[in-house]
Amino acid sequence: MCICSMVRNLKEWVMYHAEMGVQRWFIYDNNSDDETDVVIEVLQSGNYNITRHLWPWIKTQEAAGFGHCALRASKTCQWVGFIDVDEFFHMPSRLSLHNVLRNQSMYGYVGVVRRD
Repeated sequence: MCICSMVRNLKEWVMYHAEMGVQRWFIYDNNSDDETDVVIEVLQSGNYNITRHLWPWIKTQEAAGFGHCALRASKTCQWVGFIDVDEFFHMPSRLSLHNVLRNQSMYGYVGVVRRD
């Protein structure tokens, strides 16, 4: 499971989603002024698989950034989530994201975009 996100603040969000089963992050840095580059380096040294991409365009260009991320992630990720850093997956049943995606995709509840 991978996540693409435009960011300004990051550390708690990455650590939380790692506990939920996310294995890789594609971070689109949208003019951060909070030392995001340093935070990413610290997380990477803690074995979090994070790729940072500078994306200085305003919020209206978010769709372009997510499209760019979908192309990059398609080579390495089975599932990609597109969420903001103020959004958190919540799993009251304590299931992992992998289990939820596997279970829900059997019934067509998960959207899929394929590039073959």
